[in-house]
Amino acid sequence: MTDTVAAPETTPENPPSAPSSGAWSMPLRLFGIGMAFIVLFVLVTLFVPVANIILMGFVFAFIFHAAARALERFMRGYRFATIVIYLLVALVGLVIIASLASRLVGDARTLTGAVENAATAIQAGSPVQGVPEDVANLLKDMGYSSVAQASMDLLERLLNSISADLASVIGAVGVVTVALLFAFMLQLTLYGSRKSALSWVPNPHRRDTWLLLAKMDQTWAGYLIAGVIFSSVLAALSFVQYNLMNVPFPLLLGILTGILTLIPSVGGLISTVLVFVVCIALGPTTPMNMDNLTYALAVAIVNGVLTQGTYYFVGLPITGRGVRLPIAIVLIGSMAGLATGNLFFAWLTVPIIASLRIAFGYLMSKSNGADPFPGDSLPDGPSHGFLSQLLWPSIQGKQDS
Repeated sequence: MTDTVAAPETTPENPPSAPSSGAWSMPLRLFGIGMAFIVLFVLVTLFVPVANIILMGFVFAFIFHAAARALERFMRGYRFATIVIYLLVALVGLVIIASLASRLVGDARTLTGAVENAATAIQAGSPVQGVPEDVANLLKDMGYSSVAQASMDLLERLLNSISADLASVIGAVGVVTVALLFAFMLQLTLYGSRKSALSWVPNPHRRDTWLLLAKMDQTWAGYLIAGVIFSSVLAALSFVQYNLMNVPFPLLLGILTGILTLIPSVGGLISTVLVFVVCIALGPTTPMNMDNLTYALAVAIVNGVLTQGTYYFVGLPITGRGVRLPIAIVLIGSMAGLATGNLFFAWLTVPIIASLRIAFGYLMSKSNGADPFPGDSLPDGPSHGFLSQLLWPSIQGKQDS
């Protein structure tokens, strides 16, 4: 006697499944995956020339998304809060351009020229103000000219990371403006498409996909926001130190210190070397009873304790916990990013590595038939993450306000 399997009962909770229409065979599915990778490769190739703008826009959007979510309860919703934030950023940017940008670019040119002239004079054995002959010979033997040239090359790379043409303020302003416009459109587009952007994800995979996006949100939001706050505080503290110790161009060097300390582990050390080189070449703004080398060492020691001590005892533990990476990986990752010559990319190397670790763990768990996020569950309330908001309404079946 042959057993028969009864068809599942059709109810409102269990509607009949629609017959598959135009389903692909396995060879066609593999072909489709291959074509998808080819299209992805072509898109990446096309966008490489504007990679800095895309990365900068993504960073702006991620940071301003958190600000808009915090302000929307006091305003007329998320969109209005986003518009207000970008208008404020544009207004502050115009003020900075009108009052500081020309001065900072001029200071950068003056500083670079003065350091290069001093390094050339030391290498040639010519007298340099504030540097005794025996000190000059010692600096020459220690390779000061090479260090000074490397420091000025680093400063030039930093400027080039912001703009391909920093000979004028317009070049930098143009790149940042385009990045802000891209961030504004990206932020509003993701919010507007949060109910449909990932509706194609099959129901059985939505929980894992949402958790994957939520972990990406945690990694990037924690790293970017904490990094910006940390670098701003260090820039302010360094500016105060440079003023108290009569360091030339204190505002410019304070801003550069804040930017460089964004690079995990090695950023503070780089900024200290840069300030050391500048102090040897230019000396203090007010005459002191010491030669330039002694003065530069004093400034470098204080700045090194300030930047390195603050980073290793405050910044590094926060960074390691935020991205869930060992300190050794954070160090090597930042150095690998720095080796590319792009300081902006060097800053983002650590969260990129953390994101790849999350994605790799997800793929390995799924490949082995295991739960990639054991013990994790969906939260009770709506998701306000930059990435995870895209899938939340389709999971909850209601609009994410």
